[in-house]
Order: sequence, then structure tokens, then C-alpha cells
Amino acid sequence: MNQSRTPPIHINEKFNMRYSLYSNPQHKRNTDEKELLFFSRMVDLFMLATIHGFKEGLRIPFEKPSEKTDIFKWSNFKDEDLTIIKSIGLLELIRIGNEDPNIINDKSRMVEIIQEYANGGFQDLMEILEENPDFEGNFISLILTK
Repeated sequence: MNQSRTPPIHINEKFNMRYSLYSNPQHKRNTDEKELLFFSRMVDLFMLATIHGFKEGLRIPFEKPSEKTDIFKWSNFKDEDLTIIKSIGLLELIRIGNEDPNIINDKSRMVEIIQEYANGGFQDLMEILEENPDFEGNFISLILTK
């Protein structure tokens, strides 16, 4: 794979509306809907889903390319996001028996890993919210448990 190419970050198409609902895509920045947002950037919600998916072991690959949609670029990640992403990538490789630290230089491989954890994590978060729609209460519970 071409390691210098920066791949776009994808989410499952079925979650696109929910990502827009809970985060701050461009079209909401100067509207009354801004008060309904829980995350100032889509990347922040993506990172929550990634961390939750990793923590719970919920790595779910996309079944087919048509179910993916681009939501942002690698360049949208902040330094602290990249630290988490690289840590998850290294821990994932150790989990499967490959301890090659060079994984952190392969953005395509890193994106694959975090997208699959975000896919599983977001799916689980949506199930939690369906059972109890108190987003703030659920968020605090996720942070304080386990």
C-alpha cells in the first residue's frame, strides 16, 4: 500500500445522520441547531466511537465498500488524536501477534483499524442510546464504568 497517500476517514453510511445529529458539521455552525450538539467536531465523536469500540473489542469491518461514506480527512486529527490512533494500532498488532512498530507509519493500515473500531463502537453507542436516550448520562456512564 502507498504509505504516503492520506486516505479519507469513513463511517458506515447508516450512521451518517447520527454523526451529523451529535456533532458539528459545517452546515450547523451558524444555526440554532448549534445548541443541540454534543461534540464540536465530527472527529471528536469518531474518536469516542473508536475508543469505545477498542475498549469493548468491537472491531467490525465494512461488509462492502458501498456502505462507507467519507466524513473527514486524516489532517483533521489533532496531535492527541494521533497519539491515541497510533496506540490503538500498536496494541491491535500486539493483540494479533505482530509487534512491528512501523504500523504507525502506514496511514492506510491505521485508518482501516480505527474505522473498524469506530464502526463497532458507534453501533454499540447507538444501541445504548436507543435503550436510554439520555446522551449526557450515557456518556458519563461510559467514562466512569469498566
